[in-house]
Amino acid sequence: MMKSFLKLALRYWLYNQLFFVLCVIITACAGIFILTALNGFYNYLTATFGSDCGFYVSIILFYGAIMLALFNSYKLFKFYWRQTLANYSGSFAALACAAFLPSALGALCFALLFYLHNGSITALLGSISFYLLLLAHGSLAIIAFTLLSHPDYIILIYALTNLIPLAFFARYVYKLRGVKLPLFKPAACTLVILAICGCLINYTIENGITVRSHNFAYENGLSSVNLSKYKITNPNNILPKLNEPSTLLLTQDEWLTLDGAEAAYPVYSAYANACYDGIQKYQYNENTLNWEEQDKIDTEFKKYVAFNNTVYAFEDLIYKRCDVFFGAMPSQKQNEEADALGETLIFTPIANEAFVFFVSSSNPVASLTTQQVRDIYSGKIKNWQPLGGEDRRILAFQRPEGSGSQTLLQHIMAGTPIMEPLKTEYIGAMEGIGTAVASYNGDAGALGFSFKFFLTGMLGRKDAPVKILAIDGVYPTDENIRSGKYPFTTKLYAITLKSNTKPQLVPFLRWIESPQGQELAEKVGYVRLY
Repeated sequence: MMKSFLKLALRYWLYNQLFFVLCVIITACAGIFILTALNGFYNYLTATFGSDCGFYVSIILFYGAIMLALFNSYKLFKFYWRQTLANYSGSFAALACAAFLPSALGALCFALLFYLHNGSITALLGSISFYLLLLAHGSLAIIAFTLLSHPDYIILIYALTNLIPLAFFARYVYKLRGVKLPLFKPAACTLVILAICGCLINYTIENGITVRSHNFAYENGLSSVNLSKYKITNPNNILPKLNEPSTLLLTQDEWLTLDGAEAAYPVYSAYANACYDGIQKYQYNENTLNWEEQDKIDTEFKKYVAFNNTVYAFEDLIYKRCDVFFGAMPSQKQNEEADALGETLIFTPIANEAFVFFVSSSNPVASLTTQQVRDIYSGKIKNWQPLGGEDRRILAFQRPEGSGSQTLLQHIMAGTPIMEPLKTEYIGAMEGIGTAVASYNGDAGALGFSFKFFLTGMLGRKDAPVKILAIDGVYPTDENIRSGKYPFTTKLYAITLKSNTKPQLVPFLRWIESPQGQELAEKVGYVRLY
């Protein structure tokens, strides 16, 4: 009895798989031919009749072709079932159960593997488990890819690839045997299984480390904000000016190579703009130069004022590809890399800064203690409710290892292990599937951290949509930062190598500490040292 049932279930599974493959082929062919090959015809219709006529005709033809293909696939699979159903002598209830088995087992397989891979589609697709999904049901492979960008499509894909062949099958049974399948009980059981799977998937997403979002990047992927308004090459830049001529002017053969963190770029760009004599000659109008000429100027300019972000800029410093690195205190690993090369780092403070934590403006929490921050980022506290917020999971975002802000977080944690960071999964145009440390996404349960100037100045989030939190009851005002009352006050540094003996380096560092250097740092948006 069981053997015949399994044989029947296997036959239905094969039918379901073949139906899915055929649908994919039909949809691809219809899309390529009707939506692409006939594009000239649609443009002609739109030009002749207007009102996007060609577009609507293309949609009608596309879905018409799909319906015609489904009609013919119905007849094709009727031949597939004819002999089996004509000679069937078993229970029709068992027949109905066999028809629901692939969808139920496929959902269980996907939910279990999704859970075991901690909600990471990247890990799932990169493992042998992916082939189990293909065996369970071909549509699950598409669902796995779709979850990366459109999780709302999962129900639609799974329903269409299971309900349509099921409806066809019920029709075959009625036409060939004159029996209406008893679908209610197996359908109810399958819905219960799907509900359990949905809860498991939702639990995994809520408690996993994967966050799906769309990311935007500038500066060849090195910057999360557009730095063009801070670039000397831009004639319309917003760099602050001194109230009087600079007391230090370096000729081009004395110019130092400056590089640093994203949050530091505006200030070291302002320094170069003030004391690099003649550097404005690199300014150009994007509308009057072709890209080759612009690229040539940018390449020459970046020999003096570069931007490679914290990790790569620090690497350039210790390998003597730049003279001054601007940013926060380096991480332990970065210090060890400098020691391994026999280099001694010199730290010159240039401004006061605050390391701040922020939440969505809709979050009722306004303050955290230092211990609560440690408990959140160690994974001990996972919900906002015990902190005075709503019953909502805390999405505690981090930054990539080696970045200035992540290094500050490690310092604040005071040796307490930090939980694994949330991940963003993406599909690149050519690079395929991958992961990256997730960026703050504005979710109501999100918690992010940054340097105050970067958040309120460069990102322009002074008022909304985020709210900076007080720490230990102290809000990071300029006065609290300058006095050190705010507990997470830090310094912005100009870091150099002791082995760098260029004669203009020390005068440049002294000028940064001078009233003029402090004036520019304050005008950019930092808190001056004195």
